[in-house]
Amino acid sequence: MRVPLAKPACLIALVAIGVMCSRQAEARFVMGIGAASCGKWSEPHTAGALEANYQWVVGFVSGANMFTENDIIDRPEVDYAALMAWMDNYCRAHPLDTVQVAAFKLVRELEAKAAKRSE
Repeated sequence: MRVPLAKPACLIALVAIGVMCSRQAEARFVMGIGAASCGKWSEPHTAGALEANYQWVVGFVSGANMFTENDIIDRPEVDYAALMAWMDNYCRAHPLDTVQVAAFKLVRELEAKAAKRSE
C-alpha cells in the first residue's frame, strides 16, 4: 500500500526522534501536529488534515522503531487502525497533553508489549 504522506511523515519522525533519546515523556521541540494539544487532535478535521495527523504518528512510531531493542511494530497485531484508535482514545482522555506526549506513551506501550513477546 502506497501512502502519499509517508516520506514527509518519516522526515518529521526523524526530527522528533530526539524525544526518544531522553527516554522520558518530557516536553521537547517538535514540528507538526506533535506540538499541538490532544484537545486539538480530537477536534473534527477534514479528511486530508486527519490523514496528515495520522501520518505524523505513523512516522513517529516508525522512527522510534528504528531505535528500539525489539521490533515494536508487530504485524498483524499492530496495524494502522489500531495505532490511530489508541491515539484517539488517549487524546480524548488527556486533552491537555500534547500529541507528542501521546505518541511517546504509545511507543512506550508498544515497547513493553514487544519486550513481553521476546521473553
